[in-house]
Amino acid sequence: MNKVKEINLDKHDLRAFRADFAGCLILTKDNKILLQKRDKKAFSYPNYISAFGGRIETRETATQAIIRELKEELEINVPADEVRFIGAVAEEISDYSELIYEFFWHDKKGILTEKCNEGSQKIFKCYHEVLVNKKLIDDIPWIIKKCIKLGFLK
Repeated sequence: MNKVKEINLDKHDLRAFRADFAGCLILTKDNKILLQKRDKKAFSYPNYISAFGGRIETRETATQAIIRELKEELEINVPADEVRFIGAVAEEISDYSELIYEFFWHDKKGILTEKCNEGSQKIFKCYHEVLVNKKLIDDIPWIIKKCIKLGFLK
């Protein structure tokens, strides 16, 4: 059963979604996957593993949103030309009602710290470690597969 639907932004009526979000899978300087373990008191999907990100604000592009979210959540300044847009999806977990713009960022310069203002950082040595986790937000396997296909993950 497919838990995400890839959305073609040129062919889909984007007004059909009740909210727009941006999410980012991060590869650390030493090539480990960094995701977020959502707080047990999180507003949505507590204790799940998710990408970093959040809601896109009015008059904000998806790229601007992910850069803002990374600053808010991890206290880092990621240059816009370093984040890679990899696609858009809707997830079963939200009844396919939310549009998520998915990004990838490789921290080649090593600017990440252990700071995390929402939930906690969760580091995985390889994507196989991520995929066996039972509490993944639906888009994570899709992001990983897409990043492998694009050559971002091995």
